[in-house]
Amino acid sequence: MFEQHKNCNFKIPETHNTLVGKTIDSKSVSKRQQIWELSAGWQCSIIGTCLPLSDLNILAKKLKINISKDSFQEYQLHGFFAHETQKQSKVSKMVQKTLDRRHQLAIKKTRKLSVSELSDYWKLALASGDIPGPYWALLTHPKVYEDLSEQMFADVHMLSHLVGASNRADIKQLKRLDAELAVVNEKFKHRRKLFLKKLIRKNHEIRHLRNIYSELSSKTEFKKRMSSPNKDHKSNQDLTQLESKIDKLNTELKVAKTITKKQKLELVRVTNLNEAMAQELLFNERRMQLSNRRSNLVRKIDLQGSFILYVGGRKNIINKLRSYVENNNGTFVHHDGGLESSMKELGPQVIQADRIYFPVDCISHSAMHVVKRTCNQKAHSSYTPLRSSSMSAFKLALEAHFESGI
Repeated sequence: MFEQHKNCNFKIPETHNTLVGKTIDSKSVSKRQQIWELSAGWQCSIIGTCLPLSDLNILAKKLKINISKDSFQEYQLHGFFAHETQKQSKVSKMVQKTLDRRHQLAIKKTRKLSVSELSDYWKLALASGDIPGPYWALLTHPKVYEDLSEQMFADVHMLSHLVGASNRADIKQLKRLDAELAVVNEKFKHRRKLFLKKLIRKNHEIRHLRNIYSELSSKTEFKKRMSSPNKDHKSNQDLTQLESKIDKLNTELKVAKTITKKQKLELVRVTNLNEAMAQELLFNERRMQLSNRRSNLVRKIDLQGSFILYVGGRKNIINKLRSYVENNNGTFVHHDGGLESSMKELGPQVIQADRIYFPVDCISHSAMHVVKRTCNQKAHSSYTPLRSSSMSAFKLALEAHFESGI
């Protein structure tokens, strides 16, 4: 019977010296290795590389394992499973089952490979950034040999060292974006105050002009009723002057309305840009948190068959966006915002989509309004404004959504 573990305060085995103490003989083994059959030390690398913390937390909950809730909670969770999988037990069997289920596609691909093909498969996996599945499938493969095992471990080990350098670059970028956002916010606040003052002043002018117009119209109507063929030339001249003044006021009113409309559109543009900048900063913070918790540099994401709708954007980059989504197990649909595509198609596409993205610098106001209105009506709040129509802004948003679950 499995006993509940009270804590995980123990020393994790050394891996550098005893990692390949047990040679995997391709002639004597006819089936895949189980994780507890591997030499002590492999388990740490496998748990850290092939199982995300979310899977470890699920397993810990099923096994009713108590981990002390301190700053080393994730480290202790990793250490517990790395230690327990060195022997055959309920824990190691559940980990084996989870690994086989998560990486079943890689296991299937390597099943019929020859000894010489195993190394080529690892090189392709390393080049593409798809590490976890091939790492697990090859380490437990019945034909794997010692040199390849050592090379795989060395590659993954060096990737873990490179995480620090990558994180430093991400921190630098995050600080720069934070500073840019602060500047944009200050400019936005200042411009918003100016716009509001101008709008208030223009509204007062419009009301004043309307009052004058109403007053002049009344006087004009009165003079028309009171005028007669016997009136002198001066009365007709006054009437002409009044009509000319009314025309001038009407022209000024139209100009004031045009200026007000432009200022409102500019306010909407700045508001959307500010929202997109805030989202990008949030995405970078989430990506930093994920990078600190992972033991390799894999950036490949699983879109889990999600329907991705991209509205607007530049025509010359749409095929690249489509390829990126489809290569990561997603479905990509593009609507150009009304340039060629019908606006009637946009509403149903928004309802059908799992995620909607649009660049605020390359989308019509009418298309943006349809997306936001449809999402609000259907309680569908998964639209995301992007600061620009670049590939990097789109990839950053997808990674933040599908790696961290936001």
